[in-house]
Amino acid sequence: MGRDHPLRRGDRAGDRASATPAGDEDRGGRCRRGGRAAAGRTCVKCAELFNIAGQGALVTGAGSGLGLAIAEALAESGARVTLLDVDAGRIAAETARLEGLGYAVRGQVVDVCDHAALERAFDAAVAAQGRLDIVFANAGIDSGPGFVTGWSGSQRARNPQGALETYTDERWNRVIDVNLTGVFATLRTAARLMKPQRSGRLIVTTSVAGYQCEPAIGSA
Repeated sequence: MGRDHPLRRGDRAGDRASATPAGDEDRGGRCRRGGRAAAGRTCVKCAELFNIAGQGALVTGAGSGLGLAIAEALAESGARVTLLDVDAGRIAAETARLEGLGYAVRGQVVDVCDHAALERAFDAAVAAQGRLDIVFANAGIDSGPGFVTGWSGSQRARNPQGALETYTDERWNRVIDVNLTGVFATLRTAARLMKPQRSGRLIVTTSVAGYQCEPAIGSA
């Protein structure tokens, strides 16, 4: 999420019209980087709408993928960010990379299934950052294959490994512990710290599989 990436606000009564030089507007009517807004529109930079400079943030599952992208976007926008992940190697490497870019970040290894360790990690984040304003409960694991293969088509082959009768207790419990109970523990711990300051934002990463059945996904 670049600081100079412009967004477009919708037309409103009272918005001032401005002439747009050729080349400053793309085909979709959006203001290009460095250009001025189209007539009747206002060009707004992300940094102006998403100003979280100095705020304390924490992201679980931040060693890779979406969690890492979220952590980097928060840091780029001025937040002090704690990255939590179970993968010690990745969290160390990515924290070092972000620090090299000049961002105020810190990393810590923690499993969201270890609730006592999770609470200690939150306390350490507050001690290091001064406060906690934003928490992304992002940590999650793959629930394994479903009872069919592939993601499209009406004649998808059956997958015996994903059949309901072969879904083990160990597999089920691990998915629930991380993807459900781990999220609950993250939000509970964050609430304990945010309520006294009477402010804060809790965000949970979810999946389309949470409300739409997909037979290729084990837990859906």
